[in-house]
Amino acid sequence: MEKQVTPQALSEYSSLWGLHSRFLEIMFWQLDTLYLLSQGNDLVWKGGTCVQSYLEPEYQRYSVDIDLNTSLEREGIIRLIDEINSRIMRDEKFVELNGIRIGLLNLHSENRVLGVLNYYRLVPCKHGGEYSYRGEIKILGVIPIRVQINYGYHKKTKITALNITMRKPGLAPSRILNINFVFPHASREDLLADKLLAMVEVKEKHRGRVKIKDAYDILSLIRTNKLDFGVVKRKIDVISESWGIGYDLAVKKSLEALEKLSEYALEVLGLRGSVGHRGYVEIVSKWRIAIKELIGFLRGKL
Repeated sequence: MEKQVTPQALSEYSSLWGLHSRFLEIMFWQLDTLYLLSQGNDLVWKGGTCVQSYLEPEYQRYSVDIDLNTSLEREGIIRLIDEINSRIMRDEKFVELNGIRIGLLNLHSENRVLGVLNYYRLVPCKHGGEYSYRGEIKILGVIPIRVQINYGYHKKTKITALNITMRKPGLAPSRILNINFVFPHASREDLLADKLLAMVEVKEKHRGRVKIKDAYDILSLIRTNKLDFGVVKRKIDVISESWGIGYDLAVKKSLEALEKLSEYALEVLGLRGSVGHRGYVEIVSKWRIAIKELIGFLRGKL
């Protein structure tokens, strides 16, 4: 309801949790979009935004995309989104301005090599925003909620996640909403393994990345959740094998990337406002020490 996301209410929640009110407003819309997607089948939530669903708001980090794996074929995804859009239109929960559909899921692009369909959903934003359409028409006061649906992952690995958890989405605003739906989550162990594997570069197989957000998510998951490292190891083994490298090499490359990230103590301060109070105090402000301890912990577990 609109009364739950007034600027005053958002400011109060921001003070409570430490997340900037603009990011909280976007998280409201992410929850709303997950509700729409929950009406489909064969979608499994993964990625950084899913990690936050397992954390208390004081540790959560604002994450941009809603990332999903699916066992559906490309055409099945398109049919599913068309069905969801039809329901939105039937319920009159969208508006069209100058040919731009606000509230519906729109196909933006596709990466056929990776097997990913990229959608966006324009939604109102009380904090202001601007969206340019084909460089000609500008609609003010809206923002895009980005949804990435990956069908290539299942084709290559035969899994959407090693373990799937059915639970209510736990993004910070869920604490003040009556969430009455569940969404399939990749397990905590899947998410941890995925974050470690994201750092692994394998020529012609996987483009590794070294990003602060991945290390933050790993630290927050480990600090606030009980994890079965047997499952984490199994997931790393499955994916590293699909890349044609050994488990030990994958772990080695992950830890080397974390070593590099330990030097980003100044850059990580930029997370202020996009992470909760406790995450900032316990992780961000103690970055070098936290990463060094993490590396030692992972060496013992993996």
